[in-house]
Amino acid sequence: MEAFACDPPQQYVEAMANLPRCPLWINLEYLSAEAWVADCHGLVSRHPRFGLDKRLMIPGFDAASAGLLREASLDFERRRFLSDAAARGAMWRALGLPPPVAGELRASLFGYENAAVPALLNALSRQPRPITVLVPEGRSVADLAARLNAPLRRTGDAWRRGSLGLRVVPFTDQNAYDRLLWACDLNMVRGEDSLVRALWSGGAMLWQAYPQSDDAHHAKVEAVLGRLLPWVDQAAAGEVGALWLLWNGIPGPPPDWQRIAGTLDALSQAIDAWRRQLEAGPELAMSLVNAAEKALT
Repeated sequence: MEAFACDPPQQYVEAMANLPRCPLWINLEYLSAEAWVADCHGLVSRHPRFGLDKRLMIPGFDAASAGLLREASLDFERRRFLSDAAARGAMWRALGLPPPVAGELRASLFGYENAAVPALLNALSRQPRPITVLVPEGRSVADLAARLNAPLRRTGDAWRRGSLGLRVVPFTDQNAYDRLLWACDLNMVRGEDSLVRALWSGGAMLWQAYPQSDDAHHAKVEAVLGRLLPWVDQAAAGEVGALWLLWNGIPGPPPDWQRIAGTLDALSQAIDAWRRQLEAGPELAMSLVNAAEKALT
């Protein structure tokens, strides 16, 4: 198996060609929501010299792709955690926080440098309900500290403006990060894997794609957004779209910050509905198993 079309060394390919039986050769591509996936997923490319077949597997968001990575027990674990107040309380205490008070909104922020963050945080700070944003140590903390002139550097550091509080938390392992996503009302995430994990959480989500100098990431964001918007209430679709585009530095009409609470509520409902539909679709690991069984039997 190769990843992202990074061809194996020539000597390795020659060794495969000399085996008594041709091995299964899979190119596992990047996750994409773009329309071209339906035409490319599952295609076979024959090596011009050795006659070896390479099968293209592309993670995606529908049955025309290899699907998304999802452990069989993931949703059961999520529902069990959300129904267990003691488990949630233990998680908050491990992060140095009490459980949320009535009406409080909790959010996570794990991203690249982002010029849109101050505008969103400023809008949230004017909301009547309290909100706490948890920021794992790393690039987001350094970016926030610079943009807000805030004393944020390491785990335990905190900053407050109006009803908004920021707190730096440890950079954790995958299991702990999943629980944080499940427990938060809003998750601001980056990259492919965190996009998928935030989708499985079923809460409001803002996704930041890796910024590319030629703006190639714009098409990726717009493709994911195109999959999401049909699940958004029509009255809020424009605001959700504007917020996602702003979050990724894509030109467009600015969000109406006075409507941010309703926008986030509509986004949460849409993500949860989309999550249920995606759970009925293909799962990436099983797609790889099925491709192997089909090719080798």
